[in-house]
Amino acid sequence: MSYFSNYENNSKIPYDDIPISRNEKSSRGGIIGGFENRNHSRKRSTPSVFLTIMVILNLVLSVTCLYFIKTTKKRTVNQYVIEMSSNSEVSSAAKASAYLNSVCVAAGGICNSESSFYNSTNSRGSGVVYKVIDNTIYFVTCYHVVSGYESKIWVLLPTQLIPIQVSLVAYSAHYDIAVLKYQTADIEYTLAGCSPISVYDSVYVSMGEKVFAVGNSLSNGLSITDGVLSHINVLIKVGSNSFSTRAIQTSTEINPGNSGGGLFNASGKFVGLVSAKRHTATSGSETVTVAGTSYAIPSSLVCGIADKIIMNNGKPTYINLGASFTHDASLGKGIEYVEYGGQNRQIEKYTVVVESVSYGSISSGKLSSGDEIVSMDFYTYNSGSEMVHVDMYNKFIFDDYSFSIREGSKIKFGIGNGSGTITRYVEITATSISTVSD
Repeated sequence: MSYFSNYENNSKIPYDDIPISRNEKSSRGGIIGGFENRNHSRKRSTPSVFLTIMVILNLVLSVTCLYFIKTTKKRTVNQYVIEMSSNSEVSSAAKASAYLNSVCVAAGGICNSESSFYNSTNSRGSGVVYKVIDNTIYFVTCYHVVSGYESKIWVLLPTQLIPIQVSLVAYSAHYDIAVLKYQTADIEYTLAGCSPISVYDSVYVSMGEKVFAVGNSLSNGLSITDGVLSHINVLIKVGSNSFSTRAIQTSTEINPGNSGGGLFNASGKFVGLVSAKRHTATSGSETVTVAGTSYAIPSSLVCGIADKIIMNNGKPTYINLGASFTHDASLGKGIEYVEYGGQNRQIEKYTVVVESVSYGSISSGKLSSGDEIVSMDFYTYNSGSEMVHVDMYNKFIFDDYSFSIREGSKIKFGIGNGSGTITRYVEITATSISTVSD
């Protein structure tokens, strides 16, 4: 795929052969807001003049000290950051909701009961309830969970004791995403209280915010583990792959069985699909054990691919723009505060420029090498007649959305020209639609 020229090489990371089972607790600090007012009664006595003077001086000094202590406790803080911190606390309701968005997945072997699901199948992992369309329930998992056993796949919902056999719609081994489906005339009975995920756009996740994962850790059924987002834009190579893909990194540890499960934010919304963890790293000539370094596929990419698979009833297609993007290294990286989903977000901000444009592509004559891409607006299959606006915070954003952009429409690029922003349109034609080959 041509737009992967943005991706850099990285060391190999094994798939999550072993998914999640650790709770991280974090303390919560506060700012002292004031002092308690106390009324003291004073007992009459007849001290000496010296003692009276000393008492009065002590009182004056005490009041003065309290005043200075109180005033120095008041410090100017970034109210935005305080609001972000308060929004990042994970509630039990969020975890309960995400639990009912999650499923266990098994493939191969024999499966006719809950016991055989966990003990007699060849591969076990996790998944999420993705969508319900008419009489079909769609699930999303990692492809490596079902790879090699595509005709024998089962799903076990947290509210059911009998597994259901599902069929594979299509997959992308390149991105490690697979879509499963189950058709039934009684959706409510099958789901039994479970529901599709509520999606949060991974473009707006913040480093340091609290997250949790739900997965079939060690094939013991669904469990929940906590962590934070450690890195937003990391490139990894997984398994035997020779290519790099973007992931979000989390301190949430994963164990065998968590692959394909959801990573959720503090509100219980889906931000990524758990896919891999790093076990070891090289430090000089020495190999060291690594802990708390797990990876998830960003939700913007997962949903774009899954929606295209469902729409095509087969391999996903993407927009081949014919242009690649890079970061302007001379301008470094900044932080921008934005509001998204009713919450204040702290976003890593890079200056994104066009690296190259292929002659004859849909971008030829529209975009030029060196153009600063400030934003883009486009139609998706889910947005109806309303354009989706995305600020170009990093060079991966187009790649993330390339599966979601509606064919036959135009992409509106905002180009910075020093004094403002100008608009250029790139029309999507039939020749710019490419299919993922694997």
